[in-house]
Amino acid sequence: MPLEVNGTTIADGGEIYLNGHKPTVIEVNGVRVWDSAGAGWVRVSQNWIDGSPNGTPTVRQIDANTFEFTPLPGTTHVNVCTMGGGGGGSRRSTSSNWAGGGWAGEINHQIDYAVDGTPLTIITGNGGLGGDFWENDDGGTGESTQFNDIVATGGAGGISVDNNFNGYYGQGAARYICNMTTYDGLLAPGTFAYGGQAGLGNGGMGMSSLDDGQAGTFGSGGGATDNTSDSSPAIGGKGGNGTVMISWS
Repeated sequence: MPLEVNGTTIADGGEIYLNGHKPTVIEVNGVRVWDSAGAGWVRVSQNWIDGSPNGTPTVRQIDANTFEFTPLPGTTHVNVCTMGGGGGGSRRSTSSNWAGGGWAGEINHQIDYAVDGTPLTIITGNGGLGGDFWENDDGGTGESTQFNDIVATGGAGGISVDNNFNGYYGQGAARYICNMTTYDGLLAPGTFAYGGQAGLGNGGMGMSSLDDGQAGTFGSGGGATDNTSDSSPAIGGKGGNGTVMISWS
């Protein structure tokens, strides 16, 4: 018999569901609950490893951006979502300009990628720096991320341009990536500073002229800053560092 809570099926036939989908991990009242199918997942980014109990021990960190993934015994195929570093948000340079958020890194999603017990290298790219009036007004480009032979390039930095705007204008829209839902950063109210594009994390929010643009997370773009004063140190938000998500069952 299916188990329902407030009309939502969360279990059927011994497997856990959430909103009609079968995740590898959910939380109930702050307690992590895993399904019984032996599935695992792991997410890897700069100085960051998290995942299911079966996922975390399979990754060894070598340095801040380099990791080694060893499939568990008996695992022959994995799903891999590789994302480049997000672009940095721009800085509005003049009162007539718009300030675009950074673009998210490229997504390279491979289903049923064949593996054996051989360790595989992960290299996560850094996110691009935000636009800085000491350097330039546009955001920096993110670096590529690599899982074995799978490469995802970094996202472009946000652009500070005139009214013929061709930068990224994040305003909180949802994106659906690798079975996840994430959200673009928001346009700062009453400004021309747009949010960054969502990646495997939410895009950074645009901020007012006195505040730095918000940084992106997990391959998303940084938010812009509505800053036109050389006396203010505010800069665009840094792009999120590249990320690799691996899942198996």
